[in-house]
Amino acid sequence: MNGLASKESLHLQTEVSFMKIKIAYGLLILGAMLLFSADADAQCAMCKTAAESSLESGSSAAAGINKGVLYLFLTPYVVGGTIAFFWWRARKRAAQGN
Repeated sequence: MNGLASKESLHLQTEVSFMKIKIAYGLLILGAMLLFSADADAQCAMCKTAAESSLESGSSAAAGINKGVLYLFLTPYVVGGTIAFFWWRARKRAAQGN
């Protein structure tokens, strides 16, 4: 039995080491992406021109464009979060039922 326990312990250590390597590679890739990322304009040329001229004239159209961008940005996360919540709740109920 002692040999079996040491074999399981070695397997667990190998699994933990592999997980640490995956995390290190992930952080390295994330750091490289942040370090070498280029500045990007988030608007098309026409929207940018309209927003700049709106700001210069004192109109609130630029604020409307920014709110629209935020709306488009957040929508996929809200939908994904809702799906994840209902999936989690269904799995939790199924586990309690067993």
